[in-house]
Amino acid sequence: MSLLEQPALQADRRSRRWLVALSLLLLALIILGLCAGDSWIAPSQWLSDIGQLFVWQLHLPRTLAVCGVVLGIICSAIMA
Repeated sequence: MSLLEQPALQADRRSRRWLVALSLLLLALIILGLCAGDSWIAPSQWLSDIGQLFVWQLHLPRTLAVCGVVLGIICSAIMA
């Protein structure tokens, strides 16, 4: 391994760590977004009757729309 390859490998490892950390943060925020609302709906209640209505028909589309908007803003900022 040459001296130039070692920093590249370290940067690659650092990038993977950031990717994993940000992916876990995104997953946690999505779960939080699905639980939050007028009343808190725990993940254990998502398959109940009230959870079917609020989580799957109201919170999930709103959460996915927000994620799409944020990803669009990030992509446009990167391409600018």
